[in-house]
Amino acid sequence: MDAIEKMARDRGVTLDLAAFRELDSERRQIITSIERLKAERNKASEEIARLKRKGSSPSNATSTGETETQCWIVGERVGEAGSLRA
Repeated sequence: MDAIEKMARDRGVTLDLAAFRELDSERRQIITSIERLKAERNKASEEIARLKRKGSSPSNATSTGETETQCWIVGERVGEAGSLRA
């Protein structure tokens, strides 16, 4: 952005990119949040797979169900955050 401002200045044009910088900063924060949520979702998915490979004894069934629910919730949050990017 600095280079764009300099090129505009060199051509005698004044650009105020403050609003753009603010939007870009917000966009970057959203992307970071989405990536964190995706990592959370992937971790939960791996945990579900691990528990399923281990077998579903009665004690594991509850744990697997809870983990699947957590994975679904994280997936929903990723979807909601992703729609903010568009």
